[in-house]
Amino acid sequence: MGKRGRPKHPDILTPREWEVLDLLREGLTNEQVGERLGISFATARYHVSEILSKLGVGSREEAARWEPEGRRRWWSLAGPLTVAKAAGVAVVVAAIVGLGVLAWLVADTSGGDGGSEVFQTGGSPTDAVVGSPTEVPAASGTILFTVNDIVPYQFRIYATNADGSGVTALTPVPEVEYAGSLDPVWSPDGQWVAYFSGRVGTGFVGTVNVMRSDGSEPVEIGTAEMIDVVPPCAARDAIAWSGDSSKIAYHSNPGSIRIFDVETRTEIEIGAEELHSAQGPAWSPDGKQLAFNGWYFEVSDGVPTGEQGCKVLVLELATEEVLEVAEGRGPSWSPDGRRIAYSRGGDLYVADVDGSNEELLLAAGVSYGIRARWSPEGDRIATSLSGQLVVMDSDSGDVRMTVDGWNPTWSPDGNWIAYALEEPNLEATPVARDGSQPLHSVMYITRSDGSGQPVRFGVGTSPVWGPVP
Repeated sequence: MGKRGRPKHPDILTPREWEVLDLLREGLTNEQVGERLGISFATARYHVSEILSKLGVGSREEAARWEPEGRRRWWSLAGPLTVAKAAGVAVVVAAIVGLGVLAWLVADTSGGDGGSEVFQTGGSPTDAVVGSPTEVPAASGTILFTVNDIVPYQFRIYATNADGSGVTALTPVPEVEYAGSLDPVWSPDGQWVAYFSGRVGTGFVGTVNVMRSDGSEPVEIGTAEMIDVVPPCAARDAIAWSGDSSKIAYHSNPGSIRIFDVETRTEIEIGAEELHSAQGPAWSPDGKQLAFNGWYFEVSDGVPTGEQGCKVLVLELATEEVLEVAEGRGPSWSPDGRRIAYSRGGDLYVADVDGSNEELLLAAGVSYGIRARWSPEGDRIATSLSGQLVVMDSDSGDVRMTVDGWNPTWSPDGNWIAYALEEPNLEATPVARDGSQPLHSVMYITRSDGSGQPVRFGVGTSPVWGPVP
């Protein structure tokens, strides 16, 4: 099978993101960007969010003024460093008890008939077969993903088998435009899914919800509000489950992280006195610690000095003590709980939980945060760099595999990786100014050792591979 996908672009932005950036410079809104490029509102908003994150800017206006500078190539690897810092930070913990069930929703579990199904633009099932039988991966487990309808700007969460069969809608069709469900996260036991649900506009306003893995028993557990002004420490990972599936940590404005106990339905809120924003929660495998991003301002005599930065912090749940691991953002725990991967200055680092033995794993030289995805065995890390999916050794940083794509997710056995990729929508009417076909997000599965060819298994974005119950 020939190579699929768009040509390589080892650039800071993908070709589509450059198009969106040009339209931001014209002062267009997300809705206008979508109309101009023939993509959904939600997809336009996603591209804007990616641009702000990759460029390291806090607003659309800053992005419009941004100009490229010379950068190192991501494959220019460097040796280990020994810079580390550990210091206690005061933590504010406020208990919010008696949080009951706020809303019950009706789930739509209509879906596939067991055949190989994909989604065309608009999110409608089709009987199209993805690849020949010899190309379908022998992978197990269920993959969650999001489908964005171009009209009327609605998006839903779906589930599929790893071979693309059994596609099922887990969340209902929104009753209004510019709304829907997104960012699903599996519980480690595979029984539950947490996700966001609400309306999008200049940002996202809605709720954090939990449902059974089949879409039943949905319940609202909290509220979330996110705007299109992205702080330097912004994190895409806004929901995290504890290792025993008993608690959910999520980011909720104004810059705090809340921890919801699934059994007692109580909640605590965490933050630190000198932190402007706490984001990107990540549980340790044993559930005793919570790592997160801290965006801080240096203050002198009660007045901000203008100095600011990102810290990777770890909260000890039992003692309520917060430990500073390092300067950086996007913490991700190794499966054994001994190390944390994070990014700083566009490079990827790993360190022990106390901040010692810090090593530069990958000198990427990009201007945005790198999100590490550890393999189940902890021997490899997958990440996305300028439209390239990269798999590397977690000890040496040696690159094992690269392929066009982003948003990697590991299969439970570590033998496969699913990811998303933009491709021309050949069934759509060309609407771009240059007459080219509109792009849409599709999903592929590939062997994690780089052997064989990637296999397309559906149309959608942000795949998340679930554990095998």
